Formats: sequence, structure tokens, C-alpha cells
Amino acid sequence: MALGTPEGEQTAALARCRSELAIDAHDCTAPRLAREVPGTAALGAYDLDQLEVDNASFVGWARGQLASGKAQLDAKGVVRAEGLPIVQTGSQNAGIDAVGGSLAVRPGFEKRPAVLVSWIGASRFCAEQGKRLPSEAEWEAAARGERHAEFPWGDEVPSCEDVAFGGSARSRCPIRAARDVGASPRDVTRAGVHDLGGNAMEWVDGPGDAPDAHPMRGGSWAGSAFEARSARRRFGKATEMLGDVGFRCARDGAR
Repeated sequence: MALGTPEGEQTAALARCRSELAIDAHDCTAPRLAREVPGTAALGAYDLDQLEVDNASFVGWARGQLASGKAQLDAKGVVRAEGLPIVQTGSQNAGIDAVGGSLAVRPGFEKRPAVLVSWIGASRFCAEQGKRLPSEAEWEAAARGERHAEFPWGDEVPSCEDVAFGGSARSRCPIRAARDVGASPRDVTRAGVHDLGGNAMEWVDGPGDAPDAHPMRGGSWAGSAFEARSARRRFGKATEMLGDVGFRCARDGAR
């Protein structure tokens, strides 16, 4: 499986970023593109969840963690396990609130992706489902498909109606918010995996660019078309909780 953006294609990719894909041309920099490390990977059989983890599923699990004493809710609305942050509550856009010492999903947000979840929280959730976070190579292989497409759905630049993203050089999306998981009609691979290009960036497993950093893949409701590309990568600390970063799970073996 070929991964990343080959060095010979990076100049053209930067030009396309500036002229067509990015909301702000200043986001098109060689160091950012250099994160898309080219290479190959041999993959074993694995099963990637078709949908991002939604608020209803995550809150159901987190309530159980609180009730069992495995996690605690601190005074700032952060759920912690062994002192480490799992999820931040109370954000206007995220949809998970602290209520009476437990958690509740804001009405209308049940099927939206669970965000403001740390890498630690995402890893713990998947492990307790008998799963794990996907590796970077697994995630990109699912996004690329057999055609090695630029975007998870193909090579066409997304539109605001079809993908939950922020826009491109040609037009900014009037509504910038996450949608229910699986609700974007174009943002789906031929294998039926949804929202790899938009909705929420996703924590994955693998080495980051610093000792405590982990990779994030895909685009989000706040990102540009350039960030929706299958090769796009960013990094964050294991304890970071970001409003446009969620996750999905994977497991060994095929369906």
C-alpha cells in the first residue's frame, strides 16, 4: 500500500492547495505538506468501523466509567481516569454536558461525532469495545482505496452540500458544523466507510512528531478541502481535547 505524498508531487500539491483547495493560501506550506511522509506499508486483515463514534455511544460508555469509579468528573467539567483527561464537557458545539455529576447528550447532538475526546479517551473507549484505534496505514488505506484517490470518495473537490468541511479557495461553506455521522452523501468510500474527509478529524495510532504526540487523520467541519485529502496528517498531544477531533475504532481480522 502506497502512503503519503511523494516528494516529486509535493510542488504540484502546494500549487493546487493555493489555487484551489485551501481557504487561506497561507495554510499551504512546505513543512505542513512534509508531514505527509511517503512510503509503503504491508497490511494484515483488519476491520475499520464504517462510522465515527457518536455522542450517544461515547456518553453511554463514559457514564459507566463514572458510575464504576473508573473515571471522575472534575470541577472544570473534564472527565478523568487515573488523573488523565478523557473528554471535555460543556462546549457549545460538541454536545456533551455535565449534569448532576454524570453526563448527558444535548438534544439533537446524539448522532454527531464525539469530539473534545483525548487520544487517551479514544484509546480507552475502543479497548473496552474489544477494538483499538486504527493505525495510520490502515486509516489511509481505507481512505485511498484501490484507486489511490486524492479524497476518500475520489478525485473531485468537495462541495459544501456533500461534505461537512469548511470550504475551499473558491467558496467558504456557509454552515461550519459537524453533521450526524454518515449523513454527508459524498463523503463515503466505495467500501462504505463514512466521514474520512470531513466531519471530524480522527485520532489514530502511531508515532507522532514528538515523544508525547499522536497522529490525527482526515479533514473536519472546520478544515479546508486541502485538509480533506486522504494523505493529510496532523499531530496532537495524548491529552489534547479539540473541538473538531473525534475517532473511530478498528479491530484485527476481516468481516
